[in-house]
Amino acid sequence: MVTGLSEARTAEKESAALLSELRAVNLQLQATIDQLRGELETTDARTAAAVQRVKAEAANEVAQMIATVQNLREQMEAQAVAADAATQSVRAAGQAEATQLRATIDTLRAALEHAQIQAGESIVKEQSLFARERATLQQQIQALREQLDSRP
Repeated sequence: MVTGLSEARTAEKESAALLSELRAVNLQLQATIDQLRGELETTDARTAAAVQRVKAEAANEVAQMIATVQNLREQMEAQAVAADAATQSVRAAGQAEATQLRATIDTLRAALEHAQIQAGESIVKEQSLFARERATLQQQIQALREQLDSRP
């Protein structure tokens, strides 16, 4: 029996040692689990913070792009308004110049017509003077011929 008791004590000691070893392993596993859980929570927190940061950066970029698009739209609209104003200005200047040129043409046409009338009147006057002078000269020629013919 002593051997049986000794064996039982040895088995009990071995069981206690095994139990102690298992508890140590269990504690070590618990510590590892706690450490891994802590690391996972830290990683999750970092990931969540990184996601928030990326979302904020993306939102900032989107806001900047929207502002840029709005700015470009405003510039384009301002350029369109300026181009329309310039077109209207050029059109108005062209119309004013065309009106001035028409007035100049009308004035020159009237002056030309007046000059043509005066030239026509002058020609008629000159022709009338020439006709009178010719008639006078023909009368003088006739008178001189008659004088020559009447001379013996």
